[in-house]
Amino acid sequence: MTEKIKQIFGVPFSQENISDVSDLLNLVKQEEFFETQNKDGFVTKNKNLLHKKEYKKYLNLIEKKLYEYLSTLGLDTETFKFYITGSWGTRHQKGHYSPQHNHPNSLISGCLYLHADKDSGNFNLHNKQNNFLSNTFLFKYKNINLINTQYMTFTPTTGDLYFFPSQLEHFVNNSSSSNDRYMIAFNSFVHGDFDYQTSSLNLNKSNFYSS
Repeated sequence: MTEKIKQIFGVPFSQENISDVSDLLNLVKQEEFFETQNKDGFVTKNKNLLHKKEYKKYLNLIEKKLYEYLSTLGLDTETFKFYITGSWGTRHQKGHYSPQHNHPNSLISGCLYLHADKDSGNFNLHNKQNNFLSNTFLFKYKNINLINTQYMTFTPTTGDLYFFPSQLEHFVNNSSSSNDRYMIAFNSFVHGDFDYQTSSLNLNKSNFYSS
């Protein structure tokens, strides 16, 4: 009998390049930024960028891509409507980085790279779910693969759009590029009727995000 190993309970990560984002880059460059407390980069003061009227077409594009991601995973997107909530821009200069974190108060998060090159700093995902062997013990592996790895690394390029579950830990390495890296990050939530015998729930969409 031939034994076969299947990967189950996977973490769904989406990567797609949407090509020309130059107009969006120009919009973000006009925003007011402040330096983070850790002095590891700059963030826009506005935390709802995509809901400004001049960003409307990009909000529509990202929500469309979000629905494609969820539909591919089999979610009933007629019953459960997802929408972008917070969204903000970041600017990283040489030496800047993004420390490991996740996104609370959100279900699906993502980011769109507006300007990045091969030296801008890799985007990394950290699996803390311990889907294989507990990290209480320090196991060594002869072959690193999607089942046993704790980290996945991606080298972003301009126009790359990522989606991932908001609880997934991620970070960006130090930039060694002389060019500023620009990105928009965003969160999403859901509205709809959740039916169950003893715990039904109705979630409504905030009027702020309906405009």
